[in-house]
Amino acid sequence: MLYRILKFLVGIGIEFFYKEIKIRNKERLLKKGAKIIISNHPNTLMDAWMIGHICKEPIYYMAKSTFFKPPLKARILKSLGMIPINRSEKESVKGVDNTSSFEYCFRILEEGKTLVIFPEGTSYPERRLRPLRKGTARIALETLHRNNWKLDLQIIPVGLIYPHGEKFRSSVFIHIGENIDAKKYKDIYLKDPIKAAQLLTEEFTDKMNSLLVGSYSVEYEKLVDGIVEVIMPKKANAKEIAETYKKVYQKISN
Repeated sequence: MLYRILKFLVGIGIEFFYKEIKIRNKERLLKKGAKIIISNHPNTLMDAWMIGHICKEPIYYMAKSTFFKPPLKARILKSLGMIPINRSEKESVKGVDNTSSFEYCFRILEEGKTLVIFPEGTSYPERRLRPLRKGTARIALETLHRNNWKLDLQIIPVGLIYPHGEKFRSSVFIHIGENIDAKKYKDIYLKDPIKAAQLLTEEFTDKMNSLLVGSYSVEYEKLVDGIVEVIMPKKANAKEIAETYKKVYQKISN
């Protein structure tokens, strides 16, 4: 009940704050069954709220444990389906056990539910994709292995593009990619789980990069922003904005 109430309220806030939310290939999220949604992470909690907003079914998120302090905040976040993870000993939170959290993730997927993970691990207001951690791939492969590789597990990459993410009445473009089949790494996993996770993570990186309009540095992004500001029509929609950024990146890269 609390999840539905908070989802409704957050949805109202998102629709009020953003002028337009354009989604490409939304039908790829509609297939029922176990799903891991992997996404870039440029806009902190807004990214989780945005994915929750566009998904009809209840979803669960992996989030750093430091978000879960104090206890009242922890109760609210857990009611929203957030699962605490200690990213390092330095940032560990008392009462959070990663083994239990991973076990919970396995059960969620085995029950045919949806898990959202931001494999970059941290959030920065950048359009480029930062190096991905291997934890997501390990969860996917371990879940399949626990279920004799028979679980119909979908891994769906999502690109979140905020041309001006913190600006009131700005636009958002959400690009949803094709399902990634982790089962093809079965033979490698049985011989070398670490190598299989590395290869799957590399595929995640390639697929996610194809959904984004990114750059190599903050300075480079500022240059692109300046060019787009000059050539962008004043009433451009989210799709047109994303396509313009992509064209500018391609042009100046050549």
